[in-house]
Amino acid sequence: STVFCCVFYYTWLHLRFVREHEEALISEQRIQIMISQINDCVGAYVSYGMAQLADYRIHDVRMNRNGIYYQISYKGKDYSISASLQGLSSVYNLTAAIVALCEKGHEMEQVCKVFQDVPNVDGVMERVDNEYDIIVDCAYDIRSIEEVCHYARFVANRNKAIGVIGIDYSDGDKRLEKIIKIAEKYLDVIILTENESLEGEVMEILERTDRYTGNSRIIHCSTRSLAIENAIEIMNRKDVTVIIGKGNENYLSMALGKQYYKGDKYYAEKYINKR
Repeated sequence: STVFCCVFYYTWLHLRFVREHEEALISEQRIQIMISQINDCVGAYVSYGMAQLADYRIHDVRMNRNGIYYQISYKGKDYSISASLQGLSSVYNLTAAIVALCEKGHEMEQVCKVFQDVPNVDGVMERVDNEYDIIVDCAYDIRSIEEVCHYARFVANRNKAIGVIGIDYSDGDKRLEKIIKIAEKYLDVIILTENESLEGEVMEILERTDRYTGNSRIIHCSTRSLAIENAIEIMNRKDVTVIIGKGNENYLSMALGKQYYKGDKYYAEKYINKR
């Protein structure tokens, strides 16, 4: 039996080595293909953004509850862009699509008209209701969270900016501290809740945030649905509420697997209709 086990073990090691070697070769081939494609395109690139020297220069950006409005300067001429999208990221994403089509040979005027009716991506700066300004977004990284919070502050102006922000048990102290600082910078009311359900660990992770703030504006809620309900209860018609972390995801990750979740948009609409 000892000999058999040894033979089996070394056979398994050999097969594993062969498989890893084949995967490495395939990966190398893919990299070579990508490099060859990049080399074919060398010199055929353009720039876009707010920098003065950008080929497609973005300027005069305005955002409100109805959408985004801005100008693109290209070859000495200004073009007006408007769309019923939300947030500064939408300005950059929309511009990227416009640039791609123009570089393919389409006329700038026609492209700008086409994008006036571009639909919003579900769960990405998605507006829930026409009467109340509630935005659902899947932001998870620090920069995206700050952008959504900045949007809430910008649009709310002197009215309340309310944020529902999901926190994971796996979030380290540095990440938690950054999230708290961003929230306190832009939001009037901060509601921290679960991003993924870890049952009894939810309140434990929320209590860890107390070390970074003694701010009375922060509310802890053990479930996302309760956090959304609390946010909508305290908001007025001119306030802005952003619900951050899940987007259009319909599940919560639990210790024993995924649990069905009706979604942030579902609960937002549910509690709006109860008002």
